[in-house]
Amino acid sequence: MGKIIGLLNQKGGVGKSTLAMHLAMALYHNLNFKKESNFVALYDSDNPQYSIDAIRNEEASLLKLALEDGNNFYSSKVQNIYKNDFVPINIYKGDIQDVTSKIDLLKSNYEYTIIDVVGTVNTEGYNEDFIKIFDYIIVPTSTEFDVVRSTISFVASVIAPISANSDMNYGIVLNNVDSVASGTYNMLINDLKTNGFNVLDNVINRRKKYVSLYLRDGNKGLLSTLYPNYDKPIIGLMEEILKNINKNKNEKE
Repeated sequence: MGKIIGLLNQKGGVGKSTLAMHLAMALYHNLNFKKESNFVALYDSDNPQYSIDAIRNEEASLLKLALEDGNNFYSSKVQNIYKNDFVPINIYKGDIQDVTSKIDLLKSNYEYTIIDVVGTVNTEGYNEDFIKIFDYIIVPTSTEFDVVRSTISFVASVIAPISANSDMNYGIVLNNVDSVASGTYNMLINDLKTNGFNVLDNVINRRKKYVSLYLRDGNKGLLSTLYPNYDKPIIGLMEEILKNINKNKNEKE
């Protein structure tokens, strides 16, 4: 059965949707060695904005406009990437109830499904049973005091207790952090680990490329649901997550 990976945090502005997209694309393109179209699915459940689905739609519109202007560079690139039954990553869209109803289907059809979960914890269906559907939960946070405090509260009161009594595991990841403050975030990682929290070692720094759309900004942008980015920090984080998932599986066995 496939693995379900969720990105959760009750605090907005931590880059949850952007990170979900980058991780899914890294897993689909860089760690999908057989180029199988059923290797990864990306599920946009961050309603009402559904930003991942909106980006896929924007990319389709930009591709169409480029072709109408006589620019076939981007469409040719898509054709070179996707061939021999390898197609762009499948993106699903729906609220928590939709996610819950499709879990068995997703596990049967895909090796991995990455789900961007709505941040509002009082959303209907956002409960312990829902959290238990995940094999692994990624909790992004920045290093800002209020964000860290909110994230710790969320993990300590919701995620960690469920993880302790189920097969679900989790990891906090420092995301969109200032690269010049490495001393600060290394200290934060050590403090969190000392206090019993699961923290991922890979850190994602703040880079304009991560939030700039490739089809709009060219080589200045890495954000895309169509074009792989081959970004080492993102790939490194995804590899660490897979390692933790496999470690958790072996420990349970």
